[in-house]
Amino acid sequence: DTEDTFIIAEDLTIASGITISTQGNDDLFLVSGTVLTSGTLNLSAGGDFTFGALNIAAGGTYNATTGETIIDNDMNGVINGNAGAFLNEGTFTHNSGTVVTSGASGKVYINYTGTPTEPTTFYNLTAKTSTDYTAIKSDIIVENILDNQKYFMMNGGSRAFTLTIGTSGQQGIINNLNTFSMNYSYYKDIKIKGASEVYPAILSGTNYVWSSVHADTGSQVFIENVHFKDDIETGEVEGGCGFTLTG
Repeated sequence: DTEDTFIIAEDLTIASGITISTQGNDDLFLVSGTVLTSGTLNLSAGGDFTFGALNIAAGGTYNATTGETIIDNDMNGVINGNAGAFLNEGTFTHNSGTVVTSGASGKVYINYTGTPTEPTTFYNLTAKTSTDYTAIKSDIIVENILDNQKYFMMNGGSRAFTLTIGTSGQQGIINNLNTFSMNYSYYKDIKIKGASEVYPAILSGTNYVWSSVHADTGSQVFIENVHFKDDIETGEVEGGCGFTLTG
């Protein structure tokens, strides 16, 4: 194997029926714009790869690296008007790798628009944007660690969804080092749950901002199958917000 370098200053589009693969974990693959794959992008040989945005279209596949897939909002990627985004409407295979959201230019959205594949399953998900939040708005599973280094938001809006941590045979962890926010649940319920009652999710850290929930239509926050110790204050909300603990 020899080191290969792929640096694309704008966008990369992989058409249906086309496969692009790397050969080794020393390959450099950087796309400053948006990667849009309707075919197959196979980076499973390993290494760390940086994209401005990653859009896995319906029928498309991203066979992820065992290293890091970095979505950097300091670059030029845009999906449906959102800079620095990850959208899976096709097939995402995590290969025990890590998806990292980074940058200092604003927010990073994960499965926020369009018709995302639900659930999309990550192995590790690391949020470390330095000036704003990483937000989800659809069902996702994080099998191992959700590592929140800065600001992570479950942004409900008009869509009910669940964040599942762990697997049926393994505990998963939310490693919350800064701010974890439940927000904008105006119309629908949002939930954090461990994948198994036998292996409950571990919620570490203390700065879980439950009071950011807006529930003017009676939305609820569900916490299920978790190991968690913290003082919970939901704050004053209109419409009778529900906060339900089970498991």
